[in-house]
Amino acid sequence: MKREIKEKKELIHTQLMLQKTSILLLLTGLLMSLLLVSGCSGGEIQNMVYVKGGTFQMGTSESEYSQPIHSATVASFYIGKHHITQKEWQAVMEGNKNEISTEPYTRRDNPQAPIVKVSWYDAIVFCNRKSIQEGLKPCYEKSGEGNPDYWGVPKSGNNDVNWDAIKCNWSANGYRLPSEAEWEYAARGGNQSKGFRFSGSNNLNDVGWYEDNSDDEIHDAGAKAANELGIYDMTGNAWEWCWDWYDSYSSNAETNPYGANDGTRRVGRGGSWDDEEDYCHVAYRLYANPGRSYGDLGFRVARTSK
Repeated sequence: MKREIKEKKELIHTQLMLQKTSILLLLTGLLMSLLLVSGCSGGEIQNMVYVKGGTFQMGTSESEYSQPIHSATVASFYIGKHHITQKEWQAVMEGNKNEISTEPYTRRDNPQAPIVKVSWYDAIVFCNRKSIQEGLKPCYEKSGEGNPDYWGVPKSGNNDVNWDAIKCNWSANGYRLPSEAEWEYAARGGNQSKGFRFSGSNNLNDVGWYEDNSDDEIHDAGAKAANELGIYDMTGNAWEWCWDWYDSYSSNAETNPYGANDGTRRVGRGGSWDDEEDYCHVAYRLYANPGRSYGDLGFRVARTSK
């Protein structure tokens, strides 16, 4: 009799454990489903901000290089809350096969400051390396190859026609540079824009490091106030590479513009610690040789939203 009671208790215990396991598996499955749905419809990605797509007036009459003002529509995307920092750069670029230095060039040796003195080619390599390291589909291809370990070494200081021919798969889920239109839309605050002159304020001292307040040095990423979307340093501290070839604007309305098909200079945006206030306007444009690196030019990453 005692043995029968013991066996029944063990059977009941086993059944209860199986029920708990089934419930746990069910809850885990539901959680994973919710995460997948969230990721496809604007869920959070670490250190990135979801920017809901929309239409805005791109450009400004204050600069001859940013005219004419025209209508631009962008799809939803993610963009980095901060510049890529020196610490992030070193972690991702360690062991690269492209002879790109992992040692940051900066006036201030600070792992949390934006990485600068990196070319456009360098930034493209970073994006694909980071994508591969995180198990994402790389956005960029050079001669059909997505792994930059096989891209060779880019020319330094001049255009490299082979690297200039790099293609972007805008539907891939990996990291990439923002298009110029995406960058400006995010800097203006996206669909929450309050129409500020700078990214998040009409007072540049609140949101950016520039000539008058930087003490002639770069500063920690994110030390000033964020803009309407929670993005930091989109005006001041360091210029940022964008995907686009530099070209004059069209007056026509555009949807998801990615710039000219070719050129000799790539677009930079945002202004830096070493610039006058006007250069930090949300619509001001810089153009630079993609094979050169500059002491006040870095980048932030973006991702396509599924």
